[in-house]
Amino acid sequence: MFRYFLLSIYLLIPYFPLFGEIDRIGSQILLMSILNFISIGYIFNQKLQLNFLGLFNKREILYYGTFILIAFFSGFQALNKAEFFIEILRTVTYFISLLIFLLLVNKERIKRYLIWLILLTLVFDVFGLLVQNIQGLSMIGFTANKNIAAFSIVIKSCYLVYIINEFKSFFLKSLFFSFYVLFIFLLISINSKGSIIAFYFGIFYLIVLGILRFKTQRFRFYNALILLSLIITTILTTNLKSNSLSAFRNTTINFSQDEGNRSRVRYLKQAIESIKENPIFGVGYGNWKIESIKYDALEMRDYVVQYYSHNDYIQIFTEIGIFGFLSYLMIFVSLLKKLYRRAINEQNSLIPYVGLGLLIYMFDALINFPAFRVTSQINLMLIITFLNFKNNEK
Repeated sequence: MFRYFLLSIYLLIPYFPLFGEIDRIGSQILLMSILNFISIGYIFNQKLQLNFLGLFNKREILYYGTFILIAFFSGFQALNKAEFFIEILRTVTYFISLLIFLLLVNKERIKRYLIWLILLTLVFDVFGLLVQNIQGLSMIGFTANKNIAAFSIVIKSCYLVYIINEFKSFFLKSLFFSFYVLFIFLLISINSKGSIIAFYFGIFYLIVLGILRFKTQRFRFYNALILLSLIITTILTTNLKSNSLSAFRNTTINFSQDEGNRSRVRYLKQAIESIKENPIFGVGYGNWKIESIKYDALEMRDYVVQYYSHNDYIQIFTEIGIFGFLSYLMIFVSLLKKLYRRAINEQNSLIPYVGLGLLIYMFDALINFPAFRVTSQINLMLIITFLNFKNNEK
């Protein structure tokens, strides 16, 4: 039972109260580090450490370890050593947490418990956003950033669709489907352009999946309902949030008219300029926020410094050079290969939905900074854990 408790606390980290800090990531990383120490003690007590070296037979884990090693040596290039140590320790914390997940989730009942726990956190997210919407507050959920909140619930909704299709009870299907409609309504109300595009892609993915993989009327019927709910909810939200949706359409079609879009393009151009100057070793892990000042000095307002280039792949290239970038990219290449093999060769009904979550995360990393946020990293840990899970119970 203790491992269930540990896994529960990991997933509930984003919902713990703040301790007076402005940036919640500090207390979240501290809590995750404490959990890692406790979990390592539990793993040794249960003799699960015997499986530790076997984890490095998984290519994504090997690439992840290589990425951290390259990031560590980039510290010699770092102008600000303090920022380097903060970032490298944060990344090591994520890596250790991932290894712990892979060791603890080794039975079917634990996997099922995790899925239900993910859905519970989705309930927290959705009702938190609903309260903010009703009160007219900024819809940022528990993350302090609307894009992080929106992408997180889109990834978690993949498990919700899985549950809708797994249940045989019409009542339970209808109950979860009603919650799904509420989720869509709030997602559109957040007005996070990237997450809405990702959600539309997810709908298309699920419909194609239903046609190619499943032949039952039941699955086709619920894919049709998902598409119908999207249309109905979009119409409802258009009536309630006409101004924000008009802005969404205008800034998506007329890309350059949106200040956020222009800023992202500017950040990417500056990061690419930095790559041209330091293609091999980069500027040092965690040091883009320092390096960016010299590129963005003429555009800065009120001394606000850009922490992220809004593209994880480019930022990692900027900070630790081409070899670190390739090792990071190979983590996702190996995960995509594993997804393809398992989707083709197995009849595991969860894998396609986990795969959708992986694709959404990778798209998020193209336009935001999930590599540097605890909520996003927990979602990625779960995706990797499920992709590697195989039921060996007799």
